[in-house]
Amino acid sequence: MARVRRRSTTRNRSSFTLLLVLAGLLVVLIVLHVIGPLKPVEGVVLRLLRPGMSATQTVGSETGGLFSTLSGIGSLPKENAVLREEVDRLLVEAARVEELERENALLREQLGFVEEAQAETVPALVIGQPPFAEFQLIVLDKGERDGVHEGDTVVLSNGLLVGRVLSVSTATSEVLLLTDSHSSVHTVVQGSRANGIVEGDRGLGLLLTSVPHESELKVGDRVVTTGLAGQFPKGLLVGTIEDAPDPGNDLFREARVKPVVDFDQLEFVFVITAS
Repeated sequence: MARVRRRSTTRNRSSFTLLLVLAGLLVVLIVLHVIGPLKPVEGVVLRLLRPGMSATQTVGSETGGLFSTLSGIGSLPKENAVLREEVDRLLVEAARVEELERENALLREQLGFVEEAQAETVPALVIGQPPFAEFQLIVLDKGERDGVHEGDTVVLSNGLLVGRVLSVSTATSEVLLLTDSHSSVHTVVQGSRANGIVEGDRGLGLLLTSVPHESELKVGDRVVTTGLAGQFPKGLLVGTIEDAPDPGNDLFREARVKPVVDFDQLEFVFVITAS
C-alpha cells in the first residue's frame, strides 16, 4: 500500500515538474520573441509554411472569383433585356428621323413646282386608298375647311398629274385617279402636236384615244394636258407613249401611255385650288 502511494506521489511530482518546465520554456520563448533573437527562426518557419498558405489564399481567391462570376451571370438576363429595350428605342427613333427627312425632301421637291407654277395649292397627305371601292381613289387629309373643292386638280412635283377631287368632306377629300376608267383628260402629244383624250384603262394604265388617223405617234413622246374646257391646267405631264399600233383603216388611232406617276406609292400631293 505504501508503495502505491509513493508511486502516485512520484508521478504527480513528475507531471508538475514537466508543467513547470514547459511554462518556463513558454516564458523564455515569449521573451526571446519580444527581444528579437527568434526572428530568423520565425522567418525560416514562415518560408516553409508559405506554399501552403499561398495555395490556401489562391483557392480562396479563385473561389471568391467563381462566386462573383456566378453572380454576374445571374444578372446578365436583366442587363440584356435593358440593352434590347435601348436598341429598340434607338431603332424606332432612327426610323422616325429617316421618315421625317424623306418627307421633308419630298415636300421641298414638290414645292419647287408650286413656286414655279404660281398656283394656289394645298399640300395634302395621302391617308388611305380604299381597296374595294367602285372607283380608283385615294383619300387626302385635307377638305373644305382647307379650301379644297370638288373638281380641283391633284398633282405631284414638277407638274405630274395624279387626278381630280371627286368628293369633299369637312376634313378629308377623295381623289379620282387618272388610271380609273371613269377618268378622261384632253391632251396633246408634244412631238407631233397630235390631240387626243387620255382615259384610264380599268386601273391597268392609260389609253390615248380619239387621235386623228394621220397623226404621227412615236414611242417615248410625252403627253401633256391641253387645258381645254378648263378641266385641268395646261402643261401637266400625263405620261409617255409606250406603244402606238398601226390604226389600219380606222378613222382614229390609239396608243398606250405609260403613267409618270406611281399610283401605288403616293404619299404627298398638292391640290391646285385655282384650276
